[in-house]
Amino acid sequence: MYGRQSEIAIAAAARLAEVYDGGRTRLSAGAIARDRGLQAPFVAKLLTALARGGIVTSSPGPGGGYALARPPSTITIHDVVALFRREESDDQGVLDSMCRGDSACAFVKNLRAIREALHHLTRTTTLDALLHRHTTKPGPSANHGEPHAAKSVQTVRNPRVTPGPDRRPLRRR
Repeated sequence: MYGRQSEIAIAAAARLAEVYDGGRTRLSAGAIARDRGLQAPFVAKLLTALARGGIVTSSPGPGGGYALARPPSTITIHDVVALFRREESDDQGVLDSMCRGDSACAFVKNLRAIREALHHLTRTTTLDALLHRHTTKPGPSANHGEPHAAKSVQTVRNPRVTPGPDRRPLRRR
């Protein structure tokens, strides 16, 4: 859906979100690249663009590096990818040509619906949500504003183990 630049920029911003403490902890481009298994020069280039876009701050020299410019709960995925996404200027013409101008074409309708859902997702998903701290930006949600509850994990039953009254497994005798 997004280009390599956007994906790596999201990975770099997410790494900075993991260590966010108000901007005191800074990571070098090399450290972020190493942590994510990426090429350091490319990460450095993207971090420079993120700094120009106001997503991160940079400090040169020893002890310098990059930090998020604001809390991860206020930075959406859209904020990051918007800096790297090409304009979709001729998009309508391409879609119309797919179905020979039939605006009722089911494929084009589905494609538009997917695009709208993706736009909504990127505009409401924060870096915190990406790290599973919260689901989306503050606002109405299916959880009535509550943080995402962990999904229950299904366990595979071991025929040699039976759960006791306190739900801890007890060994069969």
